[in-house]
Amino acid sequence: MKFNHPAEVLVYKALLCLQAELSPFRTIGIAANCRVRVVERTFEPDFLVTYAGRQLGIEVDGATHNRKLASDHSRQQLLTDAGIDILRIDIADAFDPDERCVLAAGEGKAAGLNARRRSDPGHP
Repeated sequence: MKFNHPAEVLVYKALLCLQAELSPFRTIGIAANCRVRVVERTFEPDFLVTYAGRQLGIEVDGATHNRKLASDHSRQQLLTDAGIDILRIDIADAFDPDERCVLAAGEGKAAGLNARRRSDPGHP
């Protein structure tokens, strides 16, 4: 797997911990930086996680995120309309061990994941 930032490696490790805790018959699928084609556009979420027929895109938002709010919102809406919920994780949270534990705890919405969900890409 390829990663674009060290924070993505930490999120990936948290996802692997979650995957290891689940039954092999009720596990999650993890894809890193895969391409998703929606409405004649191709997007590359940091992660695409599948669980029990549901899909969750995970974006690790860094410093450039605040400069791309409009395009992030448009992209997120297209993916959501295609059935992929988006979970945005601030890059600082990826480096915080307590926040990674929350992600690995697996109590959240679409794919059994939990972290601070930001439905609006402009949310601080």
